Amino acid sequence: MATYGMAARRLFACAALVFLAPAGCSDVLSNVEPGNEEKSSDTGTQGNGPFEGPEGEAPSQAMSASTDCPNRCALSMKDRPNMPAGTTQIFEVDEVARLLGNGSSGSSAFTWRNATGAVNLRVPEGYGGGVASGMNNWGQTAGSVIIQGTQHYAAAWEPDGTPVVLRSSRGGPVVPGEALAISDSSVIVGRTTDGRAFRSHWRTGFRYLGAAGTAAYDVDWHGRAIGYYTNASGAKRPALWAADGTLTDLGALPGHTGGEAVAISPRTGFVVGVSTGGGAERGWIWTANAGMKPLPEGFKPADVNAYGEVAGWSGGTDWPNAVCAVWWEGYGLRPLPLPPQVSGCRVHSINSWGDVAGFSESMETDGRFMFVVRTPVVWTWASKKYRYGF
Repeated sequence: MATYGMAARRLFACAALVFLAPAGCSDVLSNVEPGNEEKSSDTGTQGNGPFEGPEGEAPSQAMSASTDCPNRCALSMKDRPNMPAGTTQIFEVDEVARLLGNGSSGSSAFTWRNATGAVNLRVPEGYGGGVASGMNNWGQTAGSVIIQGTQHYAAAWEPDGTPVVLRSSRGGPVVPGEALAISDSSVIVGRTTDGRAFRSHWRTGFRYLGAAGTAAYDVDWHGRAIGYYTNASGAKRPALWAADGTLTDLGALPGHTGGEAVAISPRTGFVVGVSTGGGAERGWIWTANAGMKPLPEGFKPADVNAYGEVAGWSGGTDWPNAVCAVWWEGYGLRPLPLPPQVSGCRVHSINSWGDVAGFSESMETDGRFMFVVRTPVVWTWASKKYRYGF
């Protein structure tokens, strides 16, 4: 994701795919950094701006300057000013150190910046809560709104927290399911309740990317979505959909038969995922030029940034036993430090400055029972702590 400028545009607006906002459709970009104008196309091919290469800081440069925290500093975000009470984890960190989080209740999704505080993602009338999953650098977010506690409908929010609910056509039905990611060009991807990957954009509308047995987890500036599809043999396969919907099977590591892609870098074409087969799994990183390469054994990727730094964890799927780490071809696998009295962690996101967002876990007791407590955490280099108020 990139830091870029304020421009008047209709983000989700009154076009085909969304409806359900308050009267009128405003252009809200009040918390976007000044800079170049945006590209308005849903494939990232129009206009000018710093979108073609990495933003942030080269990993080798950032690491060498962080003498106080050679493997990044672990910052507990639990008690930061204006951080919503009950915040348990951070799902996304963008280029301007904006965080996307969810609290302990179903209606407590928010974005937060140290300079401006929290913006609550409002729940539209008639719905009982909202869950946020992805965010772009305009501060737009994607997720779902909830009816009766269990029925999710794909949704998105403007930077000021105004909600919109995705529809399959102009004036058509809302979309049961969840939006999982939104690109800097405002392309939204996700999956429906009946297991179909979808792509949606305010200009080009809503469309399915595949039949049942597909999911789209992430999308880049160019409109390329990643996830999985199910082949004729019933195996899940890692998928890359071009902006026009063309599907590419990314393959599998030697000895494996399936898997899925879990993240794509905002503009530079790195894809990470997991390959499976024979009761085993292994993480990988893929580029169009180099193809698929294995990541260190036992390391499961969660996200990848513009430089190819991969955030993830090892130690199994049991969170209290997981060790969070970042891998990069230039420095290998480096574990992330844990705050005091913490037993495990999970990471969700890494930006091009090398900031990592997620949560830590600790076992606590009230004198009678033991219980797990989650704390939102950002890992960053020493020179970048100020962006989070430290």
